[in-house]
Amino acid sequence: MAYLKANGDFLELTIKVVPNAKKSEISGIENDVLKIRVAAQPIEGRANEELIAFFSKGFKIAKSDIHIISGELGRNKRVRLPKNDKLLEILKALTK
Repeated sequence: MAYLKANGDFLELTIKVVPNAKKSEISGIENDVLKIRVAAQPIEGRANEELIAFFSKGFKIAKSDIHIISGELGRNKRVRLPKNDKLLEILKALTK
């Protein structure tokens, strides 16, 4: 899982964001990168906000604990968030 790095109590994910989707969802792994579709346009940070909201709502993580480390202005991003068992289960299922 090249897109996932455990760093202490946190996870760092390498993500490709696909904006303008019908709904926000994890859509798979592409070229060793986690692909996430977001239901927002890539205008004025809306896609970034939706990505953070997706992790917050879906995995019950506080928005203040989710950080975009790099790639704020592009589709390829690195995101840091607390370890989460539900998220880890989904990611392991995707790699099988």
